[in-house]
Amino acid sequence: MSEYRIYLVGGPVANWRELKVEMEKQSSPFDEYFYVYCEDDPEDAYIFLSDTELTDWLEQKYHDWGYWECKDLDSCMDDIKVWQLIPKSTVERWPTLYRNAKPTSIMVDDEQYFRKVKGINPEYTITIALS
Repeated sequence: MSEYRIYLVGGPVANWRELKVEMEKQSSPFDEYFYVYCEDDPEDAYIFLSDTELTDWLEQKYHDWGYWECKDLDSCMDDIKVWQLIPKSTVERWPTLYRNAKPTSIMVDDEQYFRKVKGINPEYTITIALS
């Protein structure tokens, strides 16, 4: 298990409560979090403390869960939901960037956190090798 990923098991309400507890006890310099769950399996959820770790995990799930078989690449991973959790000070500093952010009940170091839905966009890649 990565130090930048926390696995939650419960249900949507229990996982949200656990997310809140995990964020409130973090003693790291992270101020952005990513809450990830799959609509098909709401019992499992993840917290990512790094967007790089999240994109690596999503890429692995793309292959492991067979999304590569989908005919529509643009919407094939729509069942995986990603919420970016951002401190209020960041939302206020960049209002255009976070205009769709919604407040949450999470408070860390006396600062309220907001959530913003993030889309997943698989992209085609071309790899060329010579043999």
